[in-house]
Amino acid sequence: MSRRLKWGVLGTASITRRRFMPAMLKSRNAEVVALGSRDIDRARAFAGEFGIPRAYGSYEDVLKDPEVEAVYIPLPNHMHAEWTMRAADAGKHVLCEKPMAVDGQEAFQVASHCRERGVTLMEGFMYRLNPRTQKVKEVVVSGMIGEIRTAIVQFGFTINREGNTRLIPGKGAGSLMDVGCYCINFSRYIFGEEPAWALASRRVDPDIGCDMSTSAILGFSGDRTALISCSFETYFRSEIEIVGTQGILRAARFFTPPEQGKIGFTVTTDNDQVHEFEFDAVNQFLLEIEHFSECVLEGKPVILDPLVDAVGNGRVIDAVRKSWDTSCRADVAPV
Repeated sequence: MSRRLKWGVLGTASITRRRFMPAMLKSRNAEVVALGSRDIDRARAFAGEFGIPRAYGSYEDVLKDPEVEAVYIPLPNHMHAEWTMRAADAGKHVLCEKPMAVDGQEAFQVASHCRERGVTLMEGFMYRLNPRTQKVKEVVVSGMIGEIRTAIVQFGFTINREGNTRLIPGKGAGSLMDVGCYCINFSRYIFGEEPAWALASRRVDPDIGCDMSTSAILGFSGDRTALISCSFETYFRSEIEIVGTQGILRAARFFTPPEQGKIGFTVTTDNDQVHEFEFDAVNQFLLEIEHFSECVLEGKPVILDPLVDAVGNGRVIDAVRKSWDTSCRADVAPV
């Protein structure tokens, strides 16, 4: 059997139990050997549930573990930057849940720090590893729908408010940071460039102090636009629609598709001819884990360069926030 990359996990977040660990247990090239929580009893229970050899009562102890080569960071958003840099200082490679940082400046600081320390860093946009996502890009680049004029990107759901870390007041909270970052990431990916400006509005819950819903227009070259919508207070939606001069591409359940059965997308072209693209469903977290592990083990670059992707996303988020505050169009700082 080929060598497996040895991982540590910081925290016992819901996404770790629901998505990351079930995927990790299926991985051909990775295994978790340590987990840390500020509550040692919680760490031991979680480790026992998934057969993790060592449980620690702090995140620091995971970073001190000499067997740990890489860490997964699913902590609350405002803690991502600190612990990513601390992991890099300990010589650990890092897969950090999105968003990697709370703004563009912090993203640049984190990405630069990891590069200086010589460790691999990737932001956890697992949908980018899905063959469907890559085929969408291929179809758009092929010119099948002509030149893109508009992309409509939506991601929303009704959040459970009780004790939810995504609602902790501060720059890491809110729908923009949790699901809007996906909409921004995909818009930048499908246009193949950074937007020049953003114009945005939001609905703030006065009892929480963060955006529960955000809508924004992102302006790309050639007067092309992405219309993004994200929310914590709507019926579930996770959809893309790419409108070109010669056709329209549509996909549902795009960012969080089912892991069983079939998934796909459609392209409608001249004379309402519908082309269907179908794929076997995949475990996006498994693809992400195996991609990251392979890159570390073989010394290859990851699919998402943090100095481009994470910093670019952060700077668009900065512009959206500025537009919130000014009710005007805000320029996006160059990457």
